[in-house]
Amino acid sequence: MNRYNSAIEQDWRARARSNSKGRLAAVTPLLVMAVYLYGLRPLVLTAAAVATAVACDLLACAMRRRSWDRGDVSSILFAVLLVCLMPATVPYHVVIVSVSSAILVGKHLFGGELSYPFHPTALGYLFAVISWPGHVLSFPAPLTALPLGDRLTFAAVEAPALTLKLGGLPNLSDINVVLGNFSGPLGASATPVVL
Repeated sequence: MNRYNSAIEQDWRARARSNSKGRLAAVTPLLVMAVYLYGLRPLVLTAAAVATAVACDLLACAMRRRSWDRGDVSSILFAVLLVCLMPATVPYHVVIVSVSSAILVGKHLFGGELSYPFHPTALGYLFAVISWPGHVLSFPAPLTALPLGDRLTFAAVEAPALTLKLGGLPNLSDINVVLGNFSGPLGASATPVVL
């Protein structure tokens, strides 16, 4: 019976890892579009998030006295998804702390790979929105070249989702919606790639 459960678990993990790698590949075009819209800052944010996720994975594995499995790319996927939910102007410390909370609390606190009761990316985003709503819910206008540093000056633009929530109608032309020419999170406003 133990061998059977072990075989099922190994098959389950192999499928989950394959799915994670496929999802990571599917998110990559969103990042390419974000680089087009905002410059290299989204790429640097993603690199910081991925480095944080790997460091948190290594730390959690050391604390749990387990070996780190290079085949488990779920933490990298969670980090990239979290960056796609953020604006391009989010400070680096917000990304680092929210990715750390997603990996350490959302994933490893509940037992690691495939043992979390809710998605770690959602936990990391919730932590960021509660802790830094001004940074996470303020969006730059598309096609704004942003510097790589944390001292950003930009005109915050109201996202269409907020306008709808407040009972208004966003002032967007159909062509701007199709082209993704509106403010919003890095991965959500890349309409041509999503379609």
